[in-house]
Amino acid sequence: MFTCDNEYFDTLEEAQQHCYNQEIIYYCVAIDYLKEHDPSLRESLGYASDCGYKLESLSSEDLATLLYQQKLLDEIEEVTESSEDPSNAA
Repeated sequence: MFTCDNEYFDTLEEAQQHCYNQEIIYYCVAIDYLKEHDPSLRESLGYASDCGYKLESLSSEDLATLLYQQKLLDEIEEVTESSEDPSNAA
């Protein structure tokens, strides 16, 4: 079992798909997220390049979403038997 974004998943692939389904929408939200997490845009532009985006087609929402998705992917953890799973609580 895996956890990410305070949710539990049966497989790593399900957890990864959850991450890829997350988006940051609205210009002002995207700009605020980028200001806080990647003010130089180096990291988000690197992810965009890795994904094959062209600079001309990028928006702040694209960059913020890519950065947020990568952050979530980096946070995926495998839940061990000693970890407490709230979905199994009675």
